[in-house]
Amino acid sequence: MKNNEITNEQLNKISELIGEVRPYFLAQIKKEKAKARNLKISLVAAVFLFAIISTTTIGFQFGLADTIVYHNINAQEMGFPTDEYGFITVY
Repeated sequence: MKNNEITNEQLNKISELIGEVRPYFLAQIKKEKAKARNLKISLVAAVFLFAIISTTTIGFQFGLADTIVYHNINAQEMGFPTDEYGFITVY
């Protein structure tokens, strides 16, 4: 028998060792897939939350701008010092 030949006994030992560690590696792969899935879900939720908050904020800003532009509210009602014409006075 040469040094680089593998006997049937050695193959059986290797097969037993692989059989013992296989569940560990499968469990580790399962954990990694679960982490990746949870990360994806978290990212989608964060993007969704950001989109809701940004659209709400943009809508509020446009609503405030419309109120000011279309004169639904004047400078005096907003608390600025005004002159008799309704212009903001600067001291």
